Amino acid sequence: MPKAEATENAEPAAPAADDAPEREQTVDEKIAAAKVHGPEPRRTIGSLVQELLMDPDLGYQEIVDQVLAEFPAANTSVRSVASVAAVMRKKGTDVPMRRKPRKG
Repeated sequence: MPKAEATENAEPAAPAADDAPEREQTVDEKIAAAKVHGPEPRRTIGSLVQELLMDPDLGYQEIVDQVLAEFPAANTSVRSVASVAAVMRKKGTDVPMRRKPRKG
């Protein structure tokens, strides 16, 4: 029987089952696994007004108060909030109607 000799740079004759090469991801898999890390969109006065207008329980003055609480330097008024609501309605958004407060 021939005697086996050890060499310094010996390589296995057949790869083990555990050493199977990993399957490379397809482009679709890479896209699905990718995470987009961009800056979050900044909240604007206009976006806040539009969001608050969708709550039927808030009156225009309450919307103005909330906007000024978040943006103290804003020049938001009841008239500007009503104007935003009118533009949204004209564009087809179903903005809840507000009742005018009673005077007196």
